[in-house]
Amino acid sequence: MSIKREMSNTKAPLFSTFGDALGGLVSVRAYGAEQMFRDEALQRVDRYLRTAVSFYNLNRWCNVRCASPSTSSPHAPSRLTLIPSQSLACS
Repeated sequence: MSIKREMSNTKAPLFSTFGDALGGLVSVRAYGAEQMFRDEALQRVDRYLRTAVSFYNLNRWCNVRCASPSTSSPHAPSRLTLIPSQSLACS
C-alpha cells in the first residue's frame, strides 16, 4: 500500500473523532467520557504521525537522491563518453 494512501486512511478517522467530540461535547462532559475521547484521539494522532513521518522521510530521501551531483549535472552523461581514443588503442 502506498504511503500517501495510508496517510489519507489515518487522517480521516483523526478528523472524524475530533468533529464528533466537538459535536457531542455536551454529552461527553455529561457522561464524564473526556478521558476516553482523549485516549482515542491520542492513539489516532500517534498512528497518523507514524505514517506522516515515514512519508516525509521518504519524500526527503527522494529529493536528496534526485539532487545528487550525477543527476543534476546536464553534462554528466557526456563526460562518460569523452574517453581519449589513444587510451583505447591496442598495441
